[in-house]
Amino acid sequence: MSNEPKAGTGIDPELLAAYIDRRLSPEQIVEVEARLASDPDAYALLVESVNAVDELAGRGVVPMPVPLRSSRSIRWLMAGGVLAAAAAALLVIQPEFAFMRRGFEADRLRALNEAIGDRRPTEGRLSLMTYAARPDTTRSARPNGQVSASLMAAAEGVIQSTRATPRERAAAHLALGRSDDAIAVLTDAAGKDPRDVSLWSDLSAAYLQRWTVAGNPADLDNATRSVERALALDARAAAALFNTAVIAEASGAAGAAREAWKSFLAADAASPWAAEAQTRLRRIESAMVPPTPPS
Repeated sequence: MSNEPKAGTGIDPELLAAYIDRRLSPEQIVEVEARLASDPDAYALLVESVNAVDELAGRGVVPMPVPLRSSRSIRWLMAGGVLAAAAAALLVIQPEFAFMRRGFEADRLRALNEAIGDRRPTEGRLSLMTYAARPDTTRSARPNGQVSASLMAAAEGVIQSTRATPRERAAAHLALGRSDDAIAVLTDAAGKDPRDVSLWSDLSAAYLQRWTVAGNPADLDNATRSVERALALDARAAAALFNTAVIAEASGAAGAAREAWKSFLAADAASPWAAEAQTRLRRIESAMVPPTPPS
């Protein structure tokens, strides 16, 4: 039996608008995500609508509501070339236009962080990601078939946005387990702006994640070189210091990892990232204590 989702009969546009704006109850969220996971037309409508709102937000336009009668009408309008703005106009249906007013840039990234949940997609630290626990190593590759519909929608909304930055786009690729794509995006961006510390730091995290999944030693070497480029630009960049320690651990260099965690904690002693660093430092130091000789 094929696992490919089959086209459904559509999704209520107002329900989809409320899902994008996070105004649904938990039960309604489950309902919408089940439809998005099984209906490629509904999912395509979601991504196109988010991108259309993004485009209008970039122009400073607040669209007026357009009373369309069905999701079939929306698809016809988009396919017929009446601009994706028609879909955006429908989705901004509430009179307060809260979705637009919040600022799409911050909302897009916040939605991605929320969809990622309580476990980050990479061993390393990405500059735009809020703190989350280390990834589940049994699911580190995060193939697309194993991510939630909300994560897929949030990440694809970033990837396909014309206004997303390279770091945003790379973070979205990594959230979906696409290390190759993240590395390509960040390598291109760092080549154009080689003095951007965060690009090099995020590139180190992307290489490290690909090494975690595939085990190619060249990726660990590239992760090391990338984080060194970041620290050459800013020796106290917290994300780069964190990634230096994680890379040292991955390399099996306990002494270097211990010193790297100490350097990170000297720059950041109070954040949730620091709490993880302290735990990892204690574990390294405990393992390095020589056994007590027999009396």
